Amino acid sequence: MGYSFYASITLDHTQVTTSSSTYLRVKVFGDARFATIAHGGELHNASGYDLIFATDISGAHPLTFELEENSYSATTGAGVWWVRIPFPSDSSDTVFYVVYSNAGISTYQGDTNGTWGSDYDAVVHFNASGSQIDSTATGNNLTSTGGSPSYTAGLIGYAFESGGSDYIYQNPCSGINSDGPCTLSCWYKLASATVSGNVCIVGMGGNGGTNCRALALPGAATFVVDTATVDPACALVSSTNWVNMVLAIPSAGTPNNMLVYLNGVLQTTAGGNNTAFALTAAGKYFTVGCVPGSPGAGDFMAGLIDEFRYAPSQLDAGLIATEYQSQQPGSTFYALGPQEVVPPPGSSVLVQQAILELQAQTDPNARVQQAIIELLTSNDPNAIVQQIVLELQVLPGNPFPPVNTQPFSIILRGVKRWPIGQKPFVCPVDERQYNDAMTELTKWIG
Repeated sequence: MGYSFYASITLDHTQVTTSSSTYLRVKVFGDARFATIAHGGELHNASGYDLIFATDISGAHPLTFELEENSYSATTGAGVWWVRIPFPSDSSDTVFYVVYSNAGISTYQGDTNGTWGSDYDAVVHFNASGSQIDSTATGNNLTSTGGSPSYTAGLIGYAFESGGSDYIYQNPCSGINSDGPCTLSCWYKLASATVSGNVCIVGMGGNGGTNCRALALPGAATFVVDTATVDPACALVSSTNWVNMVLAIPSAGTPNNMLVYLNGVLQTTAGGNNTAFALTAAGKYFTVGCVPGSPGAGDFMAGLIDEFRYAPSQLDAGLIATEYQSQQPGSTFYALGPQEVVPPPGSSVLVQQAILELQAQTDPNARVQQAIIELLTSNDPNAIVQQIVLELQVLPGNPFPPVNTQPFSIILRGVKRWPIGQKPFVCPVDERQYNDAMTELTKWIG
């Protein structure tokens, strides 16, 4: 059993910055059509499992994706999906498809770990409660807490919320490059634009020793990345709006290349080098909401944090800028197209295209028009034209919009009995009905 419907997802190339990265993970939100049939949508499975992403309209060539835990609503169709696609073009729009509604699907069709692959060693989206699960195969779940952390609606699904003394962390962590390169990132939103003391947003590091942390300093004036000896500072970070923060750290000993990005824009390059950034096995903490190394020791944050990530490489500027565009509040990075019917299995590419254009009931292009004209006028229309008509018969409903469908159906039945190479429409139909049908089809062609 195949999927019934599809819709295009078109990425705006003007929001893409050239990158050396192989993949981009695109966030896709839900839609009312993704609710279950019982709630006015098109999905059969109550967990949203009969929805996939693909490079073709039938789902024969699926893309790897993750459905965020506990994000799907069968009632409304809401959800958060992350789709791994080849890094998109910055010169022309990229199109892929969401394909959905399949009564034969009862299991999860995504690949959560595979979506992030070896590019990340921690991706925490945050969920409603409990341990905050890492979506990568590394398993850096944030399982330890201090204070009373809570989780609320964030920028993308749920977010971690701290009242000023709450935090979550993991120790020891797996996969950390103890002396770089690596990239630490998140979205955050401070409860107040003015902070009374150092506020640590996220960090990683050792027990009271070397660590890397993102700090908003008193007076809302600067933002500091601290690796014991390297303190690059930049402005525009203490904000009650959502801010995307990325710390891109080079290998130890690489001079002048520790990078700080805010909202996709490079802010500063650290002077000197980061040779002091070397974590011990006993002190590989990830912390969210307080200073790393000794969780609970201070520098607590009040506000929200979403999409905590760690990559074991220094991500490039193009990927960082494009990810910001695709995730920012009110993003127009992608456009979801209208619902379309998946063509019958086995259709050729040409036949699928013809069927899709006919279904849309808009002006078909010259190739489809020519196919219909040949069908009406040629003494020997080619096999492709015949095949188009034969496949149109099995579509649900009538792809043509004639006023009276009965003559059209009679012609289709006649064509079905039309042997290859014979004159078209040599079949036992009433001449008046035949002429009526021809008039309707000719009117539609215009």
